[in-house]
Amino acid sequence: MKKSELVDYISEKAQFTKKDSLIALDAVVGGIVKCLEEGGTIAIPNFGSFKAVQVDDRVGRNPQTGDPLTIPAHLAPKFKFSNNLKERIKTAVSPNSVFQRNTAFQRNTAFQRNTAFGELPN
Repeated sequence: MKKSELVDYISEKAQFTKKDSLIALDAVVGGIVKCLEEGGTIAIPNFGSFKAVQVDDRVGRNPQTGDPLTIPAHLAPKFKFSNNLKERIKTAVSPNSVFQRNTAFQRNTAFQRNTAFGELPN
């Protein structure tokens, strides 16, 4: 879902104008970002929690030269899904339906690949 689609969804569900929905979404995201920049935590019940965690400095490598370099300590954003959201996602999409779609795609792609060269599919 893109930001514009989320704005459309908010405007439909909350009966806001699209402009007001965009303002509300930007305010929520801005509030989350501001809290994380300050090292705080935001918990949204039945959704999850955003948290800024301290990452210690560590030794990394320059990918071009291979020389070691120190990556300084910094705050990093983390997100943890709520158990309720995990369960809802788990029951909403069954792994079998995803597997069946992927398998059908692979069969169709193989068919197109074989017929493109005048071969019959297996």
